[in-house]
Amino acid sequence: MRAKIHEAIEGVRGAFGGRLHYYENERNLGYDANLRRLVSRAEGDYCMFMGDDDLVAPGALRSVESAILRHGQFGVILRSYVSFTGSPDNTVEEYRYFDGIVCFRRVREL
Repeated sequence: MRAKIHEAIEGVRGAFGGRLHYYENERNLGYDANLRRLVSRAEGDYCMFMGDDDLVAPGALRSVESAILRHGQFGVILRSYVSFTGSPDNTVEEYRYFDGIVCFRRVREL
């Protein structure tokens, strides 16, 4: 599975002008340690959390970029997602935090 993920990232990396980075942990760190490692490696203004069993829908990165450009500074962007069995065409459940776009402004700098 990891080889497929790496190949997918390499296939789109050029479209993001060197701003897209991909890291794999040598061993399972657990959820919290994995997020801390991801944030510590972040080099830019934004960091997208994904697991090795996540898929990115076509156009999703452009949608996130568009939201950032339209609404300014964010502390967190939540995205909807679906779980599926076998293939994305076999959706088991859809998860949405809100019915539409909701903006919560960053309260303070960390």
